Amino acid sequence: MKSLVVDDEVVSRKKMIKILRKYGKCEEAENGTEAIEKFSINAVDGTDPFDVITLDILMPDMSGLDVLTRIRKMETDKSILKENQVKILMVTAKSEKEIVRLSIEGGCNDYIIKPFNNQSMQIKLERVGLLRED
Repeated sequence: MKSLVVDDEVVSRKKMIKILRKYGKCEEAENGTEAIEKFSINAVDGTDPFDVITLDILMPDMSGLDVLTRIRKMETDKSILKENQVKILMVTAKSEKEIVRLSIEGGCNDYIIKPFNNQSMQIKLERVGLLRED
């Protein structure tokens, strides 16, 4: 499994990377602009796509919702079928219903509430079909 962790907060980003590296290759981006660039280079050209992106909702340069929208548009423009699209897990410190609703409407596969841990991440990865339940 190949992952991209997008979070402007270093501690959260490093913690997520540590968890996801158990499952395979993991790259990081500290802002939305960098995330879109990495996604475009690795995924849209089809050579080495990400299986999952964890995407912080609140970032200074561009919100996670904006990044989500742009990634889904790039996939649509490339005619990538929904079942082949990258799984996107939105990460937030708050479980505000409006943010969760907008994330789901925008095309995220699930969301994670901080603080997260190994077990909560495993459950989310199973839920989106990237890991098999034991």
